[in-house]
Amino acid sequence: MFTFCYEIANKKTVIFFYYGLTTFIIATAIAPQIALLQEIIQPILGNITNTTIVHRCLLSIFGQCLLFKHSRSIIDHLYPELIADDLAIKACAEHIAQFSLIALTQLAQQQNNSIS
Repeated sequence: MFTFCYEIANKKTVIFFYYGLTTFIIATAIAPQIALLQEIIQPILGNITNTTIVHRCLLSIFGQCLLFKHSRSIIDHLYPELIADDLAIKACAEHIAQFSLIALTQLAQQQNNSIS
């Protein structure tokens, strides 16, 4: 999960959404990343098959990564040390991964306890 978070948060490319290209960009750039993330988190979620819950988890993690990518000017003003260099960005990706793994594990445990 760290690698996924780091790659999303640190990509140097900028995606622009123009009318008519949105579907193409989603299909070729975003959907594959979401599918990869789902492959990563589904084993952690275990018995959770409710697609709404899974989709919320996916977008929560993806959103954290995108915040660091697209809000760099804000983060640079508030907490510049968080994005000062590649090492700092890797630390943020590690934090997102750890934070998300704990949340996913807790969610799975709650689901298992409600089934028992």
